[in-house]
Amino acid sequence: GKTVTLRFDDDEETEKYQIVGRMEADIAEGKISFDSPLGQAINKKEAGAVVNVAAPAGEYQVTILAVE
Repeated sequence: GKTVTLRFDDDEETEKYQIVGRMEADIAEGKISFDSPLGQAINKKEAGAVVNVAAPAGEYQVTILAVE
């Protein structure tokens, strides 16, 4: 149930997401599943970490700005 603020390094866009279970996930509401590619990549990481995400649409990089 943590909330993370991420910066997508390819376009410098910042997004805030709540990490939830698979059944609660709703990207339109800012809720991502802990077992999604993004959820798995940022799991147990701290603010300041730069993480590579391997998603079906391609790999991208995010920086974790805050974990609440």
